[in-house]
Amino acid sequence: MLNRSLPKLGRFQFFFDRSNYTVAPGDTTTVTLFIQETFNPRTDESLLAPGTDGLVSAGVVVQVGVPVRTRPTLVRTPAVIAGSAEFDLAVVALMPTPERPTSVGVLEFSDLPVFGEVVARSPSCETVLLRLGSFTFAASQMPGEMNLLNALATEDFAGCGDENNVSGSGIVLDPLIRPGNAMIMVSPKAPKTGKPSSVADMVASMYDGGKRTH
Repeated sequence: MLNRSLPKLGRFQFFFDRSNYTVAPGDTTTVTLFIQETFNPRTDESLLAPGTDGLVSAGVVVQVGVPVRTRPTLVRTPAVIAGSAEFDLAVVALMPTPERPTSVGVLEFSDLPVFGEVVARSPSCETVLLRLGSFTFAASQMPGEMNLLNALATEDFAGCGDENNVSGSGIVLDPLIRPGNAMIMVSPKAPKTGKPSSVADMVASMYDGGKRTH
């Protein structure tokens, strides 16, 4: 019998489409974020795959590690924070605050559950990615700067509370989602695409401006 109880800690994680991004001084780079669900289909049922529980609200905050020498790579305007269009009620950009000067995020809400895509499947392990949105970062002018990106639940962002990633049946995932991380490096050479994550790239290719193309 499959387990429909509260999911185990470690089953969910915030997931960047790349582990590292290389950008020219003063240029911009866009990162895409997902919630990744990994589970054993023999013993557990998915919460995020099509036809399951899905999410009616979601939220993530990206903290940027501050470099020692100069200004960090940051999101400069809410216009470059794009949520998933499938959250059709509202998408709210979270800009830096005095308490969190290097953090940005997004909250989004849907009338109907939003589902992810099954991107890997074996008899003992399935992986689902649900797209949350994207952030465009403006790099500093200092070649060699490296900024660590940490994707976290929104509970420590002012006014957001701790119940933002909620399934269609009311399960709160925030305390169950592990942080994700990536890095932005400012390079004096021609920017490279960085190391891709094949499963994330697969799902990202299904979207055009936040909308599915299939």
